[in-house]
Amino acid sequence: MPGDVDAFATLLVRRAPLLRLLNDAPKTKPELVAETDVSRSTVDRAVRDMEGAGVVERRNGAVVLTLVGRLALDSYEAFHADIASLADCRALRDLDADAPIEVRALRECSVVAASPNTPHRCVREWIDRLRTADRVELYGTMVLPQVLDALVDDVVDGSLDVEAYLVPPVIEALVSDFGERAQRALDSDAVSIAEVEGGPSFDLAVFRGSDGSETVCIGFGTHGLEYLVLNETTEAVAWAHERLAAVRSDAEPIA
Repeated sequence: MPGDVDAFATLLVRRAPLLRLLNDAPKTKPELVAETDVSRSTVDRAVRDMEGAGVVERRNGAVVLTLVGRLALDSYEAFHADIASLADCRALRDLDADAPIEVRALRECSVVAASPNTPHRCVREWIDRLRTADRVELYGTMVLPQVLDALVDDVVDGSLDVEAYLVPPVIEALVSDFGERAQRALDSDAVSIAEVEGGPSFDLAVFRGSDGSETVCIGFGTHGLEYLVLNETTEAVAWAHERLAAVRSDAEPIA
């Protein structure tokens, strides 16, 4: 099926279990029958299909993965992992289609969701991240009083450095509704705040632990903080730093 991309992709989806087995080691047809619990005729047909696509060949009585097969399987597995990440992040439907979130921010992530029985679950998780961090760089679109209290306490006792980029409504709320508490943090050299307009519709933070590890936290919801996407992978951390750098480039320092 040279040049038939759709047919080749369909074959990879259908024959992925066999390709994974062959990626471990060459197998005879009886071994493939035994290890997949399918009929000999099904294995015969599958091997013919895979030979025709150039992903396997028969050598010394065994079915062997070709270079094309190995590379195709690697590509399929990466694609499958990305689709699985998206399937596990159905909460993202609350965000705009043009929200600047990339798949690399979601690979191997975990999702925390608030519920009627645990409405403050995401807020508590955010605070837990603060408690174990020595530095946080964040972009904020909402005011969370409990998070603000925890942040101020950690800044005042000297255990946390904060670099914050906040949208105008958040800064206005800090001044008008939380002025005294916010000022306690602003009086510390450990805090810098900048105002930014036109940023993403989600909150974003990178928490750095005392051991140097970093955790990405994406927060959003239609009624406060309803979802958190947490990720510690190198790819996700790199994405988050790039997003924060983009926000920083448009920010106006105020403290």
